[in-house]
Amino acid sequence: MAQRVVAVGFDLNWSKYHADVDRLGIYRRMMDKIAQLPGVLSAAASNSFPLDPQSIENGPSLQTFLIEGETRAQAETTPVASMRIVSPGYFRTLGIPSIGGRTFREDDNQGAERVAVISRSLARQRWGSQDPAGRRVTFNDGKTWTRIIGVVGDVKETSLAQPAPEQILRARGAGALHRLVAGAHRGRFQTGGRAGAPSHPPVGPAGGNHVREDSGRGANRC
Repeated sequence: MAQRVVAVGFDLNWSKYHADVDRLGIYRRMMDKIAQLPGVLSAAASNSFPLDPQSIENGPSLQTFLIEGETRAQAETTPVASMRIVSPGYFRTLGIPSIGGRTFREDDNQGAERVAVISRSLARQRWGSQDPAGRRVTFNDGKTWTRIIGVVGDVKETSLAQPAPEQILRARGAGALHRLVAGAHRGRFQTGGRAGAPSHPPVGPAGGNHVREDSGRGANRC
């Protein structure tokens, strides 16, 4: 897990950004600006992050699913996993290793086949020694299908004392992203020529910061 990561929340002005393409555009511009700050190694967007105070308080976002070729009657128990929506740079920013297959690209889930990445613990639990890459799962009883493209390392989400959850990570959905995470090298971020937030091992909110795109409180308009 990365050791120098800062996370902040943000809200878009929904009356200004109606379409998915508009929201995806502003996410890219925000991440590009953050990635250009001195000391920043990478940046990503997600709907949450490890040790997110909201997840600790409310619990992880859980999603039931079915594996293609199985029915609810055939499954001993209905599969359930922690769900995360992320942008392509999420794994690099948080130092989550790719174990098999691949992680997300910029063109994933934009008019293309739905794809997902799963955690090692979920791969072992549901597929054992088999490679899950290429298998499909559904979250709505077969109305749509999502193809698994890779497996990544396990991440402890709500407590360092608790085991890492079985997790499915999906490529970003424009309406779901409201967290930005940035990873730095050399220990500190530089923002506008001033020393930024200190290290947060392994990850945590930057002083609980939450900004609105249209509020003018600490956030530049894009």
